[in-house]
This record gives sequence, structure tokens and C-alpha cells, in this order.
Amino acid sequence: MGNLITNKAEEAVQLFRDLGLIGAGGAGFPTYFKYLHPTPILAVNCEEGEPGY
Repeated sequence: MGNLITNKAEEAVQLFRDLGLIGAGGAGFPTYFKYLHPTPILAVNCEEGEPGY
């Protein structure tokens, strides 16, 4: 397998596919499929107070 460290998303997806990684949910969903078309997400905390108060 050589060097498994990569900074390219396409190489990581191909590595997941080649390794046959599946999710831990029990349905056998292929891990690489989740990363083919990632959904950009922005999480924003608009609360001014301290957490838990």
C-alpha cells in the first residue's frame, strides 16, 4: 500500500474504496460513498452567554 498519508480528497476516497471500509451502523454502507460529494456545513453559535446557563 505504500504511503497512506494524503492531502487530496480524491486519493482518500479511492483508498477507502480500495480497502473496502464500511460504516459501523450495521447496514454495510460503504464509507467512501459518504465522501464522494460532501455537503458543506457551517455551524454557528449565536448565544452570547456561557454554555450550560
